[in-house]
Amino acid sequence: MSATLPQDVLEMVYRYVEQDPHQISRARQGFYRLCLVSRVFCHVGRRFLYRKPLFGRRLTPQALFQLAETLRANQRYLGKLVINLSGADTACKRLSLTEETLGPTSFQFRGFSKAFSWQLYILSSCLNCRKVTAAYSAETELKKLVRLASTSLPDLRHIRLVDSSSGRDAIRAPVLLNNLQILTQIPSLEITNTGLEEPLSKQDPQLALNLQKLSIVDPEASLSSLFSFFPIDTSRLTNLALQYCAASEPDLLELVSLAPQLVKLSLKSSFFNPDNHLLWQYATDVEGLRIPTKFFAQLPNIVRLELGGLAALSVWRLQLLAKHSPRIRHLSAEDCVWLRDEGASVIFPTNDLAEVFPTFKRLKYAHLGTIPLAYSDTAVQSLKKASKKMRAKLAFEFADDVCPNCGRHHL
Repeated sequence: MSATLPQDVLEMVYRYVEQDPHQISRARQGFYRLCLVSRVFCHVGRRFLYRKPLFGRRLTPQALFQLAETLRANQRYLGKLVINLSGADTACKRLSLTEETLGPTSFQFRGFSKAFSWQLYILSSCLNCRKVTAAYSAETELKKLVRLASTSLPDLRHIRLVDSSSGRDAIRAPVLLNNLQILTQIPSLEITNTGLEEPLSKQDPQLALNLQKLSIVDPEASLSSLFSFFPIDTSRLTNLALQYCAASEPDLLELVSLAPQLVKLSLKSSFFNPDNHLLWQYATDVEGLRIPTKFFAQLPNIVRLELGGLAALSVWRLQLLAKHSPRIRHLSAEDCVWLRDEGASVIFPTNDLAEVFPTFKRLKYAHLGTIPLAYSDTAVQSLKKASKKMRAKLAFEFADDVCPNCGRHHL
């Protein structure tokens, strides 16, 4: 009977296992292997496996080489199945650690290492790819990557570029910006390590791309310096994720003025140390980490707001957010501390919060960060009742909710 199952049913079963959040990685890998030896699932299993051949998988150097050669040899079929090459950067780094022991390969690119050549080889074999994560460690490698992406991958929708160099060898920001200009067809760009040593001047290049999504991870850069990587025209930018060191309040206000149409915004600071338990109360002395009150009144289209490592929330800030962001559904302030509104009592205002939350029209999830209350405090009951009445999921951490094993706060 199983052999007569129609193709769409087999795909439904496979997709369920692939996307089921309760399936642990080991069980999912076992199911993948079973599909490749099952006559019933072989065709659909192979098609789904090659769709994301590197995602969530740790392959040996020999297996990575075999994958590249198989994709090239069967480019018309297997190569066309690949739409996601997330993990190519990790695989490239793994190969670079065994560079001298790899032996001869069939795809050595002149002037490049075997590891980087593998990355180029596999990218050029998957012409239908829509999502790529790639690593580079020199300007020549960066140029080769962006040229290949712009000329050989017409369906590419997202690229993440990871600078794997370090120290003096890091690619400088003007060089990186200049090379990115060629990616005109890509609506989503993610950059790890910008090479910013100081804010760029007006003579330096600006990003002339029509981006809808931009993500920048640079734990050592200030927020204002990251503005250099914003596209000249931000009218299409609706999804922005930034990880930086610190930011002044004027810089945060400038951020939302540069892209007022944002639907998704994620801001995370690497400067905040959650192990400093003196900060797990109302925030004081948090210069460079405080979000100004006016910030929450300038996000009219926001649906998802994520804040991390910041002094972020207060009752008045939440009131402004509820009033000026009627579409918001997801609010997360994990690893954030609370600010006390001017003139407010030092007692945490749970009853006031219980009144504020119902004013959010569409809120489905809220993480309030670390609230300045002890774990045994029953004052949060009114807040829990309000969220339950809204049918919204509420999460937070108490100020003294510390793991006895590692001394950190856990959800």
